[in-house]
Amino acid sequence: MASLTVLSRCSWLSQARVLPRPPSVVIRRSRLIARRGFQSGLSLAWPRIMGQKFSGDWVSEHKADADPTLLEKARTRPRDMTLEEWRQVLTPKQFEVARGHGTEPAFTGYYADNKDAGIYLCVCCTAELFPSQTKYESGSGWPSFYDTQKTPDETDNVERKRDISFGMARTEVLCKRCGSHLGHVFEDGPRPTGLRYCINSASLKFKPKE
Repeated sequence: MASLTVLSRCSWLSQARVLPRPPSVVIRRSRLIARRGFQSGLSLAWPRIMGQKFSGDWVSEHKADADPTLLEKARTRPRDMTLEEWRQVLTPKQFEVARGHGTEPAFTGYYADNKDAGIYLCVCCTAELFPSQTKYESGSGWPSFYDTQKTPDETDNVERKRDISFGMARTEVLCKRCGSHLGHVFEDGPRPTGLRYCINSASLKFKPKE
C-alpha cells in the first residue's frame, strides 16, 4: 500500500512538472524579457541617438549673422569683449558653455567623434589649443586630448585653474587669450603625459589640416 502511495505521488509530481504556466504568467514573463531587451538595446544606442539629435545644435561656428567688426574684435582684442558682445557673435549653446562655464551633455558634442587631422581652436578668439594628434577615445563622451598645442617657446594657450564647484575639487581649463571655459583636465590619461583634457565641443572650432 505504501509503495502504491509513493507511485501515486511520483505520478502526480511528474504531471505537475509538465503543467503549462497560466497565461498571465507567460504574458508577464514575455513582457519582462521584451522590456529588458529594449532597455539593453536603448542603452547601447542612446549615445548615438543623442548625438544625431543634438550635434547640429552644437556645431562650433559663430552665428551666421554675426557682425564682422565684432568677430574681428574677438580675434584681435578678446579681453575687451563684453558679455553682450560675446552673446552677439556666439550661438546660444556656445555662449552658455564658453562664457557661462556650462557643460554640454556627454556624447552630444559635434567633435566627440571627429578623427580628421588638424588643430582645435578656441571658438571665441581662435587661439590654437589642441592638435588632433593628441586626441584619443576616452569613452567619456567628450573630446579628449592628452596634450595641448605648444607654442615656439614650449608653452600653450591653456590656463589651469582650481575648481571646487558642485562639491568637487577639479582643475578647470580655460583659453589663456580670452578666458573662455573649455572643460577640465584629469590625471587619468594615456602616456606620455598621463593627462586627459576633457573639453566641450561648443568651446572649440576645428581647423582641418591643409
